[in-house]
Amino acid sequence: QSGSGSNLVSRIISLENKLKFDPRVLQSSVELLKTQVSNLLSQSSQTPPNDSQLRTLKTTVEQLQASLQEVKTDLEEDNCASNPCLHGGTCYDRYKGFYCNCIPGWM
Repeated sequence: QSGSGSNLVSRIISLENKLKFDPRVLQSSVELLKTQVSNLLSQSSQTPPNDSQLRTLKTTVEQLQASLQEVKTDLEEDNCASNPCLHGGTCYDRYKGFYCNCIPGWM
């Protein structure tokens, strides 16, 4: 029983790690945005940007701001604050969740 329980916990943690937010995605979005802004600024010295370009850029910035705020909120949240682990288990705060390390005899 104990062996299969710890195997299940390992599999759940492994799956959680695969589903975690990848900061490289956000970083590539920031880099793309920097490039777009640079291109737009260099073009604007020759010809002013059109409304469509500005709207697209504004939308991209707003989406990036929302994503950053969501990540910040998720990182700051203490998922162990409500003491979700029962019977003396130890709670470990994780990104968008928690993990309970149960004492022997409890799951």
